[in-house]
Amino acid sequence: MMDDGKSIFGLSRRQFVVGASALAAASSLPGRAAFGASSKSTASYLRRNVENSSTQQTLENYGKAVTAMLKLPGTDPSNWYRQALVHTLDCPHGNWWFLPWHRGYLGWFEEICRKQSGDPAFALPFWDWTAQPYVPPAFIGTALDPTTSIFVDGFDQFTQQYKAPFQAYFESLGAAQRAELTVRGYPTFDSLWSGLESFFFPRSQARANLTFDAPTRQAVSLPTVCSALAPQDFITFGSQPVPQHSGSGGFGILEGQPHNQVHNRVGGFMGEFLSPVDPIFFGHHGNIDRLWDVWTTKQEAAGLPTVPSADEGYQRWVDEPFLFYFDANGQPVAGAKAKAGAYVTIGDFDYSYEPGSATGLDGCNFSSAAQDFGQLPEALMATKAVGLSNAARGRARVPAELVAAASEDQGPVLYAEIAIRPPSKDRDLRYHVLVNPPAEATAVDYESPYYAATLEFFGSPHHLKGPASFLVPLPNVLKKLRAAGELNPERPLDIHVVADHKGIAMKSMEATLESVKLGVF
Repeated sequence: MMDDGKSIFGLSRRQFVVGASALAAASSLPGRAAFGASSKSTASYLRRNVENSSTQQTLENYGKAVTAMLKLPGTDPSNWYRQALVHTLDCPHGNWWFLPWHRGYLGWFEEICRKQSGDPAFALPFWDWTAQPYVPPAFIGTALDPTTSIFVDGFDQFTQQYKAPFQAYFESLGAAQRAELTVRGYPTFDSLWSGLESFFFPRSQARANLTFDAPTRQAVSLPTVCSALAPQDFITFGSQPVPQHSGSGGFGILEGQPHNQVHNRVGGFMGEFLSPVDPIFFGHHGNIDRLWDVWTTKQEAAGLPTVPSADEGYQRWVDEPFLFYFDANGQPVAGAKAKAGAYVTIGDFDYSYEPGSATGLDGCNFSSAAQDFGQLPEALMATKAVGLSNAARGRARVPAELVAAASEDQGPVLYAEIAIRPPSKDRDLRYHVLVNPPAEATAVDYESPYYAATLEFFGSPHHLKGPASFLVPLPNVLKKLRAAGELNPERPLDIHVVADHKGIAMKSMEATLESVKLGVF
């Protein structure tokens, strides 16, 4: 412990003591995997930062693996498009299985790449978009670029090569897998194939952007990442509980901001459920997994829980079936490895990460003041309709001392939990959050002191049943308001949500702002 009363991760002694009792309770849960299953210093594989010069050979071997997998027949589970299909069939988003499912997916995929590349030491490189807010050059014009000629060009060509083997695979699925797909909206092969057609792009459209716009740059910025790492419980950090992993309930900051925004900004395949067709998917999710590892290390150092508690549904969380993984030999992953609990820790995948942004929480400061304010009020809604020309508005009275503290550099993270019900046929609508803007504001100026964040769903919304919530960190906008001389801590917070269609002229459509709740961590 440091002599200023803070741990190395900026947590107070009081938080450490309170967290230690929670950790002790969590560690007694039946069937719980041990924390820190593999030592950082003795891990067998090292996931390297894409931008480091030492990663060049890894990137070349990744390209070799991609090329080899593209040459495999569609009947082979290690084929590139078969691996992308796993994500389409089973990936969770907007719920508390988002992190463990993607850790398992990357882990098994990494073992396939290890075999297909011929490199027994291969480990997936990660894309640190906080330091590198653009598509890295190694992923442009190489085998790691889906616009190049080694990839299938358009759905007609894809149909010729893959419809028959994909249909045969679908018809071979067991009853439990078919039940999962029915929940997901794919009860028949025709329904799945129709979905794949809507997710598929010709090579010329396989990516939409190589650079980040202002909302995406903010979403990957160090202040946003630090806010994402601030929660002291898994559910707030890792997205909301839902009954089954194909449903969406709510996005934590890590998933709702950098995850969703990067997917949608790169666009093309990355903006849809066939996103793993683009090799950069695995670099993107490697960084998400790395930040989960940073958060876990922070929690362990402070004696705080790294998993949901028994009362929060720990057993249900670890028992959730993940039934569509394949190993490097093309065999379905079964038994204990076909459940979420196998991926609570890095475990048998036995990798560690090179340093990247926020490693050791460099640049992050967490205040012990967060616990002093209790439950905050829900905003009173003035209007709920969110359209292309009208804003929904809510107002909440927050303790003045909290607003003032949250606008300081080392203050607590005040956040808004914003629940949105999107239009049923929406795909590209996005939502901008403004704090204390002029009353008539319906357009967005990203440079204004009022702009807080942009919210986007990932992929087509066919999995979404009802509204979903987003956690929006407010410290950055409060600091901007203070710097502009427009922050009055005594004033209630006015939170506006306005929509646009990413600059595309569309007919009028409206979403509903269901609620705005305030919280602090």
